[in-house]
Amino acid sequence: MAGTLPEPVLRHYRRDPDRVYVRCLDADGSGEEVTYRRLVERGAQLSAAMEGAGGAPGGFVVVLLPHSPDLYCALFGAMLGGHVPALLPVPSFKLDPAYQAAELDALARHIAAAVLVTDAQTAGRLDGTGVGLSHLRVVLCDRLPAAAVPIPETRASEDDVALLQHSSGSTGLKKGVALTHRAVMRQIETYAPTLGLRPDDHIASWLPLYHDMGLIACAILPALLGVPVTALSPFHWVTRPAALLRAVDRHRCTLAWMPNFAFEFLAARVRDSQIEGVSLASMRAWINCSEPTLAESHRRFVRRYASRGVRPEHLWTCYAAAEATFAMTQSSDRAPPRVEGLDREAFIGNGVAVPADAGAVMEAMSAGVPLEGTRIRIVDGEGQDLPGRRIGEIAVQSESLFSGYFRRPESTAAVLRDGWYYSGDLGYLSDGHLFVTGRKNDLIIVAGRNYYPQDIERAVGEVRGVHEGRVVALGVDDPALGTQRLVVLAEVDDPALVDDLDLASRVRESVAARFDCAIDDLRLLPHMWLLKTSSGKIARAPNRQRYLRELATPVTNGD
Repeated sequence: MAGTLPEPVLRHYRRDPDRVYVRCLDADGSGEEVTYRRLVERGAQLSAAMEGAGGAPGGFVVVLLPHSPDLYCALFGAMLGGHVPALLPVPSFKLDPAYQAAELDALARHIAAAVLVTDAQTAGRLDGTGVGLSHLRVVLCDRLPAAAVPIPETRASEDDVALLQHSSGSTGLKKGVALTHRAVMRQIETYAPTLGLRPDDHIASWLPLYHDMGLIACAILPALLGVPVTALSPFHWVTRPAALLRAVDRHRCTLAWMPNFAFEFLAARVRDSQIEGVSLASMRAWINCSEPTLAESHRRFVRRYASRGVRPEHLWTCYAAAEATFAMTQSSDRAPPRVEGLDREAFIGNGVAVPADAGAVMEAMSAGVPLEGTRIRIVDGEGQDLPGRRIGEIAVQSESLFSGYFRRPESTAAVLRDGWYYSGDLGYLSDGHLFVTGRKNDLIIVAGRNYYPQDIERAVGEVRGVHEGRVVALGVDDPALGTQRLVVLAEVDDPALVDDLDLASRVRESVAARFDCAIDDLRLLPHMWLLKTSSGKIARAPNRQRYLRELATPVTNGD
């Protein structure tokens, strides 16, 4: 699939302009349709406004819009005019607006963006912070009256940067992942056949477009291939998760991408009364795109919705990263995800994934097989290949790799070497399948033994009284002991349980019963204490910093 991203969109516009690209649903299930006519013509108008505000071809434009038709039109409108869009999250009402405005200011200055595309409400919130954003010329979509403008000619080449994806920002200023038109087009070309995309496919999504899963899988791929999307606001989905299932039923959707926590959330938080008469039988794939993915989450989801038409074979897995445009591996009906029972002692103590049927067993589920043209290696700390079933860092080579972190040469050099992307994720290979086991920098090392924080967090999260999905396990260096201390931060369901001795005892027992270690410092915290990234993941680095700043007892080296 050669060419640039606007070209397939323009072909749809010329051949079938009234074909629906995306249906933007409101909280009540109503919504607006964006046809290819609207996408291109409104996009052209927004592109002209960007240029009128000082945006130049090849220059960066920050798009800061809530879930709406104009979000999609601004994304493609920027590319139609040769601008490079950088989508960022709208400031959250839960966070300090001044902090968010300062982060926006720093990011915009770093990429030398001249134009901010937003709406009046968001602009008003930013104005009220006192942070200087005067270097950005603002285009207010909702104050821009409809007016016909010429459709711009595509100004970019295949090797120009098409868009800038930003990391979740779990630590420091978000890194901009620069993706060329060639890389994105190659991703679509290889990913679509892996999914077995069909003319009658229809995507259901609640994912934000500032994250690679929402941007590539649920916005760009369908726009280029003519696959319709029914999209909910992520804020509406969190408060009304049943809305996604009702949308699947009403619009006969067939595909959905979600992180692992969403499978658990849907299984636990939707009442039968909210989905009376709803069928999910139209769905051929629910794609779990997290690292790692959990087989038990799939089983819970299937048990909860089996009566609605969900079957185990409908649940697929994917390993993805913005640095690879999106997908690197994918399971499917032709290559279903594999689930293995592993010897826990060999896994934790020796870094080897040894199959086991009994005894101290832990589970691993594969993220599928590499896409066509993608190569995966498992390497040690020196970058040398490890044999099968040895756990090491995942390195990837692909035609869809990014060209680097924008204006971050040191960060780029740390992960992009000799055409290989060193992901920082840990995993192993078995019979062509990739199993992702965690993050290299998240490992907790206590007395020479390695522990995965995800394992400890799951054990703590299963204790009654702990708030589901709101646990962080950390390894904190202790110079006096010459090793790390295991610290667990866990939010509780009921404010009365903060510092509850009985709950603390049950949490400690749960960890001790599964691992050969003990929690050194357990903190039972009120709900919403822990920090999350913009993509909704628990942010370990900021939570470590907050723990050290606010909770930790100073540790001396014994001098």
